[in-house]
Amino acid sequence: MPIVFYLAIIAEALMGIIAPLKKTAFPILFVCLLGVLFVYVPNTVSDNIIYQIYYTHPAVPNKFESLFNLLMQLSNALGLDYKGFKTLIFVLEMTLLYLGMRLFKLENKRLFMVFYTMILFFESPIQLRNYLMATIVFVAIAYLWRGKTSMFICLVIIGGLVQSSAFFFLLLWPIMKIKHRKTEYWFIAVMIIVAIAMLLPPTRGVYTVIVNALASAIPVFGPKLAAYALRFQPGTIMIFDVTLTIVLYWLFVKLGKVVKQPALETYITLGRKMALFFFMLFPLYMAAFNFDRILMDGLLVVFVVIITLFTSLPSPTRWTVLVIAFALFGVYSYEAYHYGIRYQVNYEPVLFQNELYPVRDYIVKDQR
Repeated sequence: MPIVFYLAIIAEALMGIIAPLKKTAFPILFVCLLGVLFVYVPNTVSDNIIYQIYYTHPAVPNKFESLFNLLMQLSNALGLDYKGFKTLIFVLEMTLLYLGMRLFKLENKRLFMVFYTMILFFESPIQLRNYLMATIVFVAIAYLWRGKTSMFICLVIIGGLVQSSAFFFLLLWPIMKIKHRKTEYWFIAVMIIVAIAMLLPPTRGVYTVIVNALASAIPVFGPKLAAYALRFQPGTIMIFDVTLTIVLYWLFVKLGKVVKQPALETYITLGRKMALFFFMLFPLYMAAFNFDRILMDGLLVVFVVIITLFTSLPSPTRWTVLVIAFALFGVYSYEAYHYGIRYQVNYEPVLFQNELYPVRDYIVKDQR
């Protein structure tokens, strides 16, 4: 299965690159391959076993958000087993991704699915709520880009009823309203200063008081926020989260100076605003590495911007954009999934321990 998977993703990437100016269909066969990997991840892995327990024992109280619980109840009412439920989740996610691409007017869907697979896919079969929420928020941001703020807010709220971290994306709305570049620079400076200050015990003390106050004031979402925000366990992936954010912002600023096509300027502005949103996460990385899932969720929008620029800009600029994108996303994917806990609980189970096509002679590697 690993060989088939990598051959498939190389083929999809080549088809997306060779025919970038033509409308490419949604890659159904490739998505079916992803679906098999998604559904047949071993149920004994990490959060997958937790979801299975609560799904197969619906009477047991859980702390999942209300809409996700409703989705589990609906699936149970339809008589679906846990794998059937995961199939339903996967179909919903792919449908939402397709809808988002349509709203963003993205024609090269093959490259989008390649980038999606590199960054988000390996964790999506394990963290069911987060990545279903990510696809809902993806559609929400597409509506915000189209100027439909009410739809954006409604969809983010719906996403928040699947996984609470969706509410962070409401902050993208005021960020989109920032008009002046100097204001953006001040915003970045403040986020960096706050992130550095988080290393100091007095600042952490004030931060802890604020988080606890919010946790007690906001039902459901508050305690979950505190559970992550008070861990104080930054991971080494933070280095790559920060680097990715800085390079993306630099890239979109540079492109904004050379691209004068109004249709493309709207995409570049969106990409720059998403990078600003990622800067807002810097202080949170000091609390817990898990907050980088918000960055990974938001990268769906960045994929749209990068691919649109690649298919629309003249050479050699378009190739420069593509090379930078593959370098950024490739390094980030490698560092995210080939080291530490994500290697053992995401990458290995999806590709090597898949229940349908397990690699029987595969030896589990020690965590690095």
